[in-house]
Order: sequence, then structure tokens, then C-alpha cells
Amino acid sequence: MTLIKSLKHFLSLAGATAFASLSTSIPTLEAQAQAGTNGHNAGSTEYAIGSEQSIGISQFQSIYPSDWTYLVINNMLENYSCLSDHSKSNNHGNRVMSRLEAASLLSKCLDKVIVISEELDQLIKEFRIELAMIRGDVDGLETRVGELEANKFSATTKLVGHAVMLLGANRFMGGAKQSRHPWIGKPGENRADAAASSSGSTVLSYDLRLNLNTSFTGKDLLRSSLRASNFAPRPFGGGGYVGLDSLDVVFGDESGMNNLFIDRIFYQAPLGRSFTITTGPRVRQDDMLAIWPSAYPADAILDLFTYAGAPGAYSKTYGGGGGIWWTEGNLNISANYVSGNAYNGNPNKGGLATEGAASNGTIQIAYVEEQWGSAIAYSYTSGDNGAGIYWGNATPLAVLVSQGGHY
Repeated sequence: MTLIKSLKHFLSLAGATAFASLSTSIPTLEAQAQAGTNGHNAGSTEYAIGSEQSIGISQFQSIYPSDWTYLVINNMLENYSCLSDHSKSNNHGNRVMSRLEAASLLSKCLDKVIVISEELDQLIKEFRIELAMIRGDVDGLETRVGELEANKFSATTKLVGHAVMLLGANRFMGGAKQSRHPWIGKPGENRADAAASSSGSTVLSYDLRLNLNTSFTGKDLLRSSLRASNFAPRPFGGGGYVGLDSLDVVFGDESGMNNLFIDRIFYQAPLGRSFTITTGPRVRQDDMLAIWPSAYPADAILDLFTYAGAPGAYSKTYGGGGGIWWTEGNLNISANYVSGNAYNGNPNKGGLATEGAASNGTIQIAYVEEQWGSAIAYSYTSGDNGAGIYWGNATPLAVLVSQGGHY
């Protein structure tokens, strides 16, 4: 890389001078510390080369609060929380810093950076020699910068892709006979034969997701997800003879096959020290919960296993809405609302919190330790408008009951 080659070149030319300067200046700083001088030494800091002991900076003062490098480093400290509480208590605010001190602060933040911006790239070039001295070798810096550049999509956005290709089929067995009014097949026909004739073929399908994760401050998230697939309702889309064989990766219907569409678009940001807010026109219930209370993830293989064992409470209703959660230590409380048809302006057929809205409101209280966790949740769902459980995560009787109204 150009940056690292330049760094090696500069070190070969200026390394002797830089290290000679350090060897003559550091004893002077130690003499000042032993003499107990104040003046410039009042601005001492805990940042030293390769340690966190406090040293004076009067011999290396060259970065001022008005300099662009000072402002960028200060913003990084705030956005990435690079300082420990002890470090913050020893920070004396807007004062002159040495180049080595500034590079030490930058080095601390580099380990927390996900994507490298043009501004950060300029900052690394500005302090390339000091960073190499602090980190001990050029190769280590080269590796970290290479990682940052490999993740770079734009100044603030990271692209994450996920693709699934599925080859599979269902096999049905049993001797039960059809009822007099079956919804698939003929009356009196063997149920296994009826199911096989409806959903028994082998299929080859795909699901593709592209997540664009954008951060403006380093702590917030704007997620824009694109998705396309060619799964049909049968056999794995929840529309077959047995709805419980539905797969989580199935998304879409026959009319929308192979069409790229917006799957998610929502914004999430911290509010103060303990709160986080989430809102968007295409967001899902679990996007707005502080934790997902299951050993199974919200995205697994069989859709049945992605509802935390309680599809009535964790229905993963999807649409427009918003939520907030509060976290203090191991305890967190979440509250959110989603409407599956929030885009519809007719209050009888959609909107937010209307008679026609496919609404789901959830409150969750959870406690989490490193090896275990516990949560209790309550959801109010308008099943008569299409929200809540369906044939792929509940029994037929439960679905029929839920479609009769709120539950």
C-alpha cells in the first residue's frame, strides 16, 4: 500500500533523527518531574510511548486546539469512547498536545474503527512516523490499515451480503384419510398422497440479502437492506399442506420472484447514556428489542424456531413503527410498536394505531448474565388485520382464533 511504503521510506530517512530527539528530550522531562516544576508541567497527561504513565509535554508541544488534527482526534475520542474513565478524569481539556501524545490517542482509537474515512486516512498519514514508533513496528500498522481499507465501502457505509441457495424436498408419510371438506386434495384420499401431490417436488431456490450499514457518529446505525429471492409459497413458504415446514429464508411470493426490493430501512441511535431509539418505515419487532431471548437466533433454518418459543409474544411483525429500550447494567426494558400496513392512508385498511392497522405492540423486561438470561414479554396484536402468528409458526386452531380479533 502507498501509505505503508511511504511510512517505511520516511522511517529509513528520519528514524535516526527522531529517536535521537527522544533520547535527548526524555531525560529533560524526567528532570522536570523530579524537580516538581509546575508551569508547562501542569498540562501533563497519562499518555506515554507504550504506557499510561503521566509525562510532561512541554518539550514536544506542537498540536493546538485550533488545528484540524486536534479537532479530528477529539471527535474520535468522543465518538468511539477510546478513553477509560481514569483517562477521562486526567484529561485537562483544550490544551496544547505533543505530536507523540496526539499519535498515542489516535493509536488507541484505531483499534475501535470499523471503516476508514478520508479524514482518518489523512490523519494516519499525518502521524505515520509517530504511529510506527508507538506501535513498535511498521508491519503492525500496515496490517491494521489494510483491515480498515478492506472494509471500506464509503466514508460511513459498510456493505454486508448474505446469500442462501437451497436444494430440498418434503416427504410425507402416514395412513390418515382426508376429511369430507379438505382444503387440498379429495375427500377420503390418503393425506400423505394429497400432501405429496401439492408440495412434494424437489426445488432449487435462492435468497439474497445486501445490508448497507451506515453510521454518522460511530454509535448510530442507518440500515438499508436489499433483498431478492425466488421461493414460492410451496413447499417451504408456509403455503403447503403442512405450514410448519416453512423456512426462515423464504421471503416473497410467485408474483415477486427475482425482484429486488427494500427489505429493511430504519434508523437506530443512542439517546443519552442509557436509552436507544429505533424507528423506520420497514422495521421488524426484533430490531427494536434490547436482547433476543432465545438460544436460537431470530434468523435460523426452520421458521418455527425463530420466535423464541413464543410466537404469540414474539411474532416478528414487520412494517412501519418505532421503539425504545433502556439498559442499566444487566437489566433492560424494551417497548415498541409496529404496523404491518403503516403505509396505507385508509384508516379502515391500514395506518398507525387505527382500526385497520395490522398492529403489534410489545413490552419486554429482561435480565442478562454472560451465560444465561431471562425475559418476560407481553404483546398486543391485531390478528384480524394480518399481524401475529400464521400457519408457519402455530397450529391451525391457534391461527383461526387469532384471526378472529385481538389477542
